Amino acid sequence: MANRNFPNWINAYLEYTKFSESPSKFHFWTAVSVLAGALRRRVWIDQKYFVWIPNFYIIFVAKPGIVSKSTTADIGMSLLREVPGIHFGPNSLTWQALIQAMHQSVDTIEDPATGELFASSAFSIVASELGSLLDFSDRAMIDVFVDLWDGRKTWSKRTKLDGEELIENPFINIIGC
Repeated sequence: MANRNFPNWINAYLEYTKFSESPSKFHFWTAVSVLAGALRRRVWIDQKYFVWIPNFYIIFVAKPGIVSKSTTADIGMSLLREVPGIHFGPNSLTWQALIQAMHQSVDTIEDPATGELFASSAFSIVASELGSLLDFSDRAMIDVFVDLWDGRKTWSKRTKLDGEELIENPFINIIGC
């Protein structure tokens, strides 16, 4: 196991961002999103009936131009972009494009308990304008995001024209402003 650079990464991140104009609560939740994006489905808590994975849908809400929501998210996400193997989703997409992109972003992960390898499609999305990412009138899109958040082992879509798309161990981490 590699040596830790910081005994508490979130506290170190809050120290790093303490001179920013944004509230420390926004920086705290950005740090949580960065950690979730780095951990992906490589850590979990097995509750036998369900598995907790560190996926978060974090949304900053404030008046425009007051607390630098997008800038705050970008500070943390710029650090996450330096981690090898992290897949980022687009800022705007349809749910069909989301499934297609996740289907194409498969990594192999080793279960530390058993040594077995398994596939996972992990994705982080940074939405500086949440309305560009989510069409709140598109019920199917909202349902897909909710369904993917549940941490199921597989998620599939089948259509007459496209056939079946199967996503094994989907993981989505969103920070939106």
